[in-house]
Amino acid sequence: MISTERQRLTSGTATTPMTQVLLVTSDNPPTTTADVLVLWDAWRPPNDYAGPWVSLPAEIQHHQVEFRDRYTSWLAEVAATSVGGATLADRLIIRPGLSYWWLTAPAEFTYAQTSLADAIVRVMAFVDWAERQGVTSVTSALTGAEPNGTIADWCRRSRRAFDLLNTERRRQKTRFSGTPLFAALRRWALSWRDARDAPRAIQPSSARSTVLVVDYLAHLRQDRGAQRPGYWATLPELLRGRDAAVGWLHVYVPTPSTPTTGDAVKLTQQLEMADGEPHAVVQASAPLRVRLGAVRDYLRVRRMRRILCRSEHRPLLAGLDVWRLLVDRTTNSFLGSEAMDNCLWLRYFDHHLSRIPRQDVGIYLQENQPWEFALLEAWRSNGHGTIVGVQHTTVRYWDLRYVKQTPPGGLRSSAMPRPDVSLLNGPAASRALQTAEPLGGRVTEVEALRFLAAGNAHEVTQIAGEATGPPRLLVVAEYDPDYARDIAQLVNETLEGASRRRERIDVIWRHHPAAPEMGLVLPRVVRVDANTPLGTLMRECDMTLLGEFSSALAEARILGVRSAVLPPARTLATEPSGNQERGDAATDPGTLLDRLLDAARRRTTHETVSAPANTLFHRDPHLPQWQRELDALGLVERR
Repeated sequence: MISTERQRLTSGTATTPMTQVLLVTSDNPPTTTADVLVLWDAWRPPNDYAGPWVSLPAEIQHHQVEFRDRYTSWLAEVAATSVGGATLADRLIIRPGLSYWWLTAPAEFTYAQTSLADAIVRVMAFVDWAERQGVTSVTSALTGAEPNGTIADWCRRSRRAFDLLNTERRRQKTRFSGTPLFAALRRWALSWRDARDAPRAIQPSSARSTVLVVDYLAHLRQDRGAQRPGYWATLPELLRGRDAAVGWLHVYVPTPSTPTTGDAVKLTQQLEMADGEPHAVVQASAPLRVRLGAVRDYLRVRRMRRILCRSEHRPLLAGLDVWRLLVDRTTNSFLGSEAMDNCLWLRYFDHHLSRIPRQDVGIYLQENQPWEFALLEAWRSNGHGTIVGVQHTTVRYWDLRYVKQTPPGGLRSSAMPRPDVSLLNGPAASRALQTAEPLGGRVTEVEALRFLAAGNAHEVTQIAGEATGPPRLLVVAEYDPDYARDIAQLVNETLEGASRRRERIDVIWRHHPAAPEMGLVLPRVVRVDANTPLGTLMRECDMTLLGEFSSALAEARILGVRSAVLPPARTLATEPSGNQERGDAATDPGTLLDRLLDAARRRTTHETVSAPANTLFHRDPHLPQWQRELDALGLVERR
């Protein structure tokens, strides 16, 4: 049977102490008994489990404002840790004005299961809950040595019993092919092979350009029979109308359509033919000597890790010693493929920006990723002009790259480069980024270029209020396979619940466009639709079920359709519960079914079901706010 909410232990203080809890992951179902089952990365226990349980993802969501504040404050304290008379961040200076610290833990992709934030926040959530409930004994089936070590240390300090299931007792030997050094060398070799095999025609343009646009080679759009960069809507036309000579520098990320750097170079050649402007792939034109310089930087970064490992002062986080987690989860940033990537970025951007004429203005996509700091450092060291960061998508609550904090009082704490100007895409971003430090010296709002077309009449057939037949649920799958499987499981259980209640519902499944085939087993009653415009499907259905990573969530907000969100269990949830700028959270099949049936009954009701689009993004297609910013940048409109 499906576990009910009566068996779930919610936040609060137990009336009597518990003797033992068992920590399990979704990949290691319970094999022994305990007073309470603690789910490390799941919203609900297996269907055949009938005992008391608690979900750590639910605990995190309930207390995440407090947990995020604790974690970011601790990271700032780590950066300010004194090492040999200087802060840790200052000891990790790799270029004038750039500390390597900002390319490690503060720059990580927080939603990866291997992220430092993910591990520490889960440990915090467990310890907080266990202290409130009076837990006296912990048995762990977790597979990570570092979370286990941190929890075991907390148990020892607080005089609680700790035991580890036998699955973790055996030490496994690491083969050479799995070492960080091998991964780094392999990454370097692959980068050189790809660049060597790429067409030789791409070189930095010698023509005088005044504006350099830096973006990903992705989200291309069709325009008059040709592909064009899709992040910028009509901004390039505005720039050309101001006599700005535009150049393009693309960051290449492998995709099914462009699996190699050579494919990316061929694509940029097509873009150049379409608009007559220079396009380059930043990874493609660096010769062997530049890449060998990255190896020298990598060896220096490896030595930097000793500073972290040998630090005598180790700040505690809410009484927890999580330094072991910090050292473990930043291994890749200092020793592995991420370290090599960071060093290559430093060399790529310096090489390209040192060989082109001085650019008056640079415009780039701002998410505060490592390559962006390499761009900023190279931009300034090569004497270019004003550089502008553009926040181009939604701001997720746990994307901590936006909330880096510089150490107070550091002699060189300016070693976190920032753009001169940061442009935010609407009121929602301004609210989310009120205290974000990596923003530019001037911060203002402009139109959300990526979302200008969402909900346009030519894309959406509005038939809301005229739907007939059974309740219809649209399911928009996520890119991550585990996340997509979690969504599919919730849909399956919702269909089972509807069958038991003798309710008929129709379900339409939409694969993620970048991951159309995941091997998911869907019930035969689920219809897969990959072709109908997403906005049309949203209007045709009574409710849309989404994950929190997809840009489809922003489209649902703009359209004002009823939506439900399954927060990620294996990674950090992204929004505080109750946030009116998102759909209501749905982790239980019974609750999801009730909401769907209620939405179907309200088909002819026109109440507001989400925040109005103008409270989220600016979407004026004439771009008046962008026009104002271009004036401020000295790009005067042609008369």
